[in-house]
Amino acid sequence: MARSFGSEGLTDIIVYPASAAGGWTKRSYSLWFYPRYLGAGARYIYVRAVVDHFYINNGILKYYSYWSSNNGLWKFSDSLVLNQWQHLAIVYDGTLTTNNPTAYLDGVPQVTTRETTVPAGTLADSEQQDVLGNAASAGGGVNAILAEYATWNGLLTTGEIDQLVAGVSPNCIPTRAGLVRRDYVPLFGGATNARNVWRGTNGTITGAVAASHPTGLTYPSPDEGLVPELVAMQSPLLPILQAHGLYVGSAA
Repeated sequence: MARSFGSEGLTDIIVYPASAAGGWTKRSYSLWFYPRYLGAGARYIYVRAVVDHFYINNGILKYYSYWSSNNGLWKFSDSLVLNQWQHLAIVYDGTLTTNNPTAYLDGVPQVTTRETTVPAGTLADSEQQDVLGNAASAGGGVNAILAEYATWNGLLTTGEIDQLVAGVSPNCIPTRAGLVRRDYVPLFGGATNARNVWRGTNGTITGAVAASHPTGLTYPSPDEGLVPELVAMQSPLLPILQAHGLYVGSAA
């Protein structure tokens, strides 16, 4: 069975090399998320230090974005359910300080409430490590399973988010004007398998355990570290993908 990154404790963490800065004031995130305990205090899902992060705080999903003068913090009216896979997407247009991010839970847009004054200054976008499952200080881990993490320069449409919710891999969302995939990590293999690749580089995993991967996902040709085991998870759409040139690997 395919495996995912399972974060169970306050110090569980996966860290990827610093990402190049610049050029993504419009941001989209996609992640399959299996919460096992919402807990008290801040429990971090994704952190890019002094740039942005999203996390659960006392059971509420929040998004934080750094600006040069006044940072932004928003909460969402999410309905996270314990012990089941849910798809999470966050879309944020940082070209205007007055814009609010939108979170989608299983494709349903959530009500956004800003918890700070309107952000001010210049949107932060410095070169930093990308951290999953915890804060960079490894003191606020989320008790959950994470899979199929991806980011884009640009704003995903509701139609594209619906495709992700239906099980399409982020690798299958085509590049278009205004949308370029920045990173994609299937988070396949948990802590004991070097299949968690980010631009061809394995992440550094601490304390996590392997856990079941979502089933029924559709994958394209392996261009960013996808591995033969993932091909075995192909849905019945595989012949259609092959016929249209969207999958060129062999079902080994």
